[in-house]
Amino acid sequence: MQSYRSVAIVGCGRVGRVLARAFHANGFNLLGVVDVAVSDDEWLNDNHIPQFEHIYKLPAEIDLIILSVPDREIEYIAQLIIDRNGFKEGTVIAHTAGALSEKPLEAVKSVGAIPLTWHPLQTFSLESDISQLEGVTFGISGDPEAIKIGEEISKKLGGHSVVIPSKLRPLYHLSAVFSSNLIAALIGVSLVMLKDAGLDEDEALAAIKPLLTTTLNNVFQLGVADSITGPVQRRDVETVESHLKTLEEYPRIKDIYRLLSLELLKRTPMELTAVPLHQILKHDGIEQDTGTEPPSNN
Repeated sequence: MQSYRSVAIVGCGRVGRVLARAFHANGFNLLGVVDVAVSDDEWLNDNHIPQFEHIYKLPAEIDLIILSVPDREIEYIAQLIIDRNGFKEGTVIAHTAGALSEKPLEAVKSVGAIPLTWHPLQTFSLESDISQLEGVTFGISGDPEAIKIGEEISKKLGGHSVVIPSKLRPLYHLSAVFSSNLIAALIGVSLVMLKDAGLDEDEALAAIKPLLTTTLNNVFQLGVADSITGPVQRRDVETVESHLKTLEEYPRIKDIYRLLSLELLKRTPMELTAVPLHQILKHDGIEQDTGTEPPSNN
């Protein structure tokens, strides 16, 4: 297998800008960045990285092209690559979309390119730097040759990789959404209640930061089941009933509370006191399959 050392990034948003810096820092020859709005990127200018407005203008002798663009644009870019008759034989065209397989790039095989799905399981902001790629898992999909290349690239950037069957990529991506985006949504819910309790947003964030940090540390050190605390874990029926009464003024949040509390109940040791708690938390208006059943009376 050839060594993949020259690279270009198409799309210089939150993911693309970090990947550009990471490839450059790890000895790759960054031949260019394609984006219509990167001219004000100080790092690119300081490091004399060529900037292009169109993929047509990338040099032909390139090993690896990373498409860090919205999912809906991937097939369109694949067609642009075909229209320019590809790059050199064996150029890898990789996209970073978590939910998609390599299928949107499949057509580039007609011009000698190798399609690859190569998704960093990480969240990025405009302030992110390459340290956020240290130890990151890359979810990769493709044919055997593409997978070997994806594993090699991941390792060179200081991460590691897992192979995700193409048909299971939506499930893989959903796990990332629950681990990141929906956690942010739950924090937003917490802030709403703290605001109504009299705190401003800065005070609320400062108040919950130690709690969030400790919870995550406990999950990683102890596992999920042993890190669960609170009224559901204690089977504190009266407190749960009080919560549900308070949440009558927040009906949507009440539904979230019921569902997530049932998930907690499923992950803590079952006791007889779980029977009334399970019944209290049931909500006939929401279909559920929590895997938690009350103990039998037999």
